[in-house]
Amino acid sequence: MNDSTLLTRRRAVLGGLATLTVGGSVYGVTTLISDSSSSVSAEMYSATGTGAFDIELTGHPIMGKHDVPVDLYYWSEYQCPFCAQFNTETLPQIIRNFVTPGDVRVIFIEFPYLGKDSMTAAVMDQCVWRTVNESNPQAYWQWHSAVFEAQEEKTPDGPRKQISSISVRRSTVYRLTALNGV
Repeated sequence: MNDSTLLTRRRAVLGGLATLTVGGSVYGVTTLISDSSSSVSAEMYSATGTGAFDIELTGHPIMGKHDVPVDLYYWSEYQCPFCAQFNTETLPQIIRNFVTPGDVRVIFIEFPYLGKDSMTAAVMDQCVWRTVNESNPQAYWQWHSAVFEAQEEKTPDGPRKQISSISVRRSTVYRLTALNGV
């Protein structure tokens, strides 16, 4: 083997190692950033009465401080891929930049329109909220995020499977679900 061939091989190996190192670093930083955004949250609570445009607040989860100048009505559908993308990519930034500092509060409103599973998910949403809103409202946010993260999984149990991801008694949520006809 001549010197020029050996030199070319060394350069190829070093170039490959440099590419792997840089690529791995970029992947690692990206993963850390995306992991931290999915865990973003703020105070969750219930309210009564109506908000802007006479939209009923009773029974809807609200994230943020009570006395903020702006209400963001988050109409979502658990089966909608665009809602899932918003929930995982954009909503954490809104929470971090506007909700946590106290400029905005988010009112979660389900808008089921993509079939039977959508209605099941919307009813489950309300049942989970009723179950946890006084004792552990952050559990709602965990369930809400888990349903969107598992959207690609098509199982017969649908959103019911995600109850196991939070600290909620399944029997209570199932009982409320049955009372609501789901």
